[in-house]
Amino acid sequence: RGVTLEAKAILLELSSSPNYALRARYALGALDVTQARLQDAMGWFQQNLDVDVSNQMDRQVVDLSILALGRVNYELEDFNAAAMHYSHISGDSEFLDDALYELAWTNIDRDDVAGALHAIDIYLLRFPESARSGRLRVVRGHLMMRADRFEEATELYKEVVDTWEGMRGATRLIVADSERASVWASGGATEQDGVPTWIGNFFAEDETVSRTWAVKEDLRRQGLR
Repeated sequence: RGVTLEAKAILLELSSSPNYALRARYALGALDVTQARLQDAMGWFQQNLDVDVSNQMDRQVVDLSILALGRVNYELEDFNAAAMHYSHISGDSEFLDDALYELAWTNIDRDDVAGALHAIDIYLLRFPESARSGRLRVVRGHLMMRADRFEEATELYKEVVDTWEGMRGATRLIVADSERASVWASGGATEQDGVPTWIGNFFAEDETVSRTWAVKEDLRRQGLR
């Protein structure tokens, strides 16, 4: 606790410094979040909005502050405010992936089916190879059902099923080849393997899969498998 108080005192001093204010305020907000002082945290994050940024690092901090406001409002179940903040992340931000993904779920929680579909459509257009895109494809089908777009939903479900079914045979071949399996599990799956990039990324980013392959490779090197 003493270290935390000392760190906070330093950050408070830096929060009025022209060179470090943005980062200090973001850190103070993050510190308040860890201590469940969400209203105080939002105050710090809010101070980082509507400021002129002169470099990429400052731009990152401002975008992170916007994301943080979205997440804190989501935790407080103020879904309208959360959606508003997520929507303020610009199209060229490096955090657009997170903002669109979280906006989609926020819109679902506030029963904005059209808004959720719009966020997912943009996400799939901008990040078609993301590990998250597979799940969002299924969610998109569910939302289409809720919007009475039954034929579109049915076609989408068929596409998802066909994709996963086609992958099963490719997966068996890859698993049978230790070298290819290791490459695949580390994110090296290719379309030539019969695995869509987004599926390869999904497994590459899954901690359970990574640990499983690590153990398998250790056993193979030791001659136990």
